[in-house]
Amino acid sequence: MKRILCLLVALLLFTPAAHADLRVHFIDVGQGDAILVQCDGAGMLVDAGPAEAGAVVNEYIRNTAGLDRLDCVIVTHAHDDHLYGTPDALHGLQVDTVYSSPAVPMTWWFGSILPLLRQDSLNLIRPAGGDSFTLGGASVTFLNMLTASENENDLSLVVRVDYGETSVLLTADIEGEAELSLLEGALPLKADVLKVAHHGGNTSTCEAFLKAVDPRYAVISVGKDNKHGHPHAEPLSNLEKRGILIYRTDLFGTVVAASDGTDWSFEVSKAR
Repeated sequence: MKRILCLLVALLLFTPAAHADLRVHFIDVGQGDAILVQCDGAGMLVDAGPAEAGAVVNEYIRNTAGLDRLDCVIVTHAHDDHLYGTPDALHGLQVDTVYSSPAVPMTWWFGSILPLLRQDSLNLIRPAGGDSFTLGGASVTFLNMLTASENENDLSLVVRVDYGETSVLLTADIEGEAELSLLEGALPLKADVLKVAHHGGNTSTCEAFLKAVDPRYAVISVGKDNKHGHPHAEPLSNLEKRGILIYRTDLFGTVVAASDGTDWSFEVSKAR
């Protein structure tokens, strides 16, 4: 009887957790953004960090995530800490579709990126707010509403990924003007996981925007001891006041949010 009980306990201890079909990798690229989304075997890269991080992102896609092709790549805007890693990050991969910020010239994609890929053509799209597509069993929607602004950060492509009953909102570098535009728009903002905008800068993540998104978790992609002083105290305070669990790449390294369609689990690459 004792042996049977021990066997039952062992089986319970080693029963695998619910399978997570959506994995969102917030890759540690220092001061910048590089997010790999995997769902049911499909892959999507949102930004690729600064130039010095491109090879790190490529290695992560190939060796950690085990991919040699991406269904799509999204470049949210043309700032160097989101864009400049792209050539090295995509080197030798196959990419089906690129969704590009209007600030990135078409000639750059076809002249600088296409020769690095394992293919002869590239499907390049300038998305508008409300455009959507599927990534495996997930739905990806562009929420950006602004088409003109003096602040390029506010023209960043904003992406919502829905999988089952779960969702994640990727806000790139949007600031106050874009947050207000999204609040006034008709597209839903509610999400379980929020990628905090502009690396936790104090011109983003206002209380009204946080109230609308109402996340349980927040991820801040930020470099250790960066020259901008990110993340700033005010957005951190806004997150903490709402009881939101915060993951920072400067403290935890790469953060992976995994969903089985009903709930989230998190993995980090280093202990704080």
